[in-house]
Amino acid sequence: MQNRTNDIVIFLIGSTLLILVLISFIITILYLYRKKQAVFNQSIDALKLTYDKNLLSTQVEIQE
Repeated sequence: MQNRTNDIVIFLIGSTLLILVLISFIITILYLYRKKQAVFNQSIDALKLTYDKNLLSTQVEIQE
């Protein structure tokens, strides 16, 4: 009876550790995705700013 109880405890501990590892993996993946998305949004904003500057300078040249 004691052996069976030990097996159940070991199984529960192993399952809990596996679930914790999977949860931490998912959280890490989500964090990296958000970070990559933020960098992408910053680069898009920089491209928009460059485009707006070029457009404004072109409009000034046309007016001159």
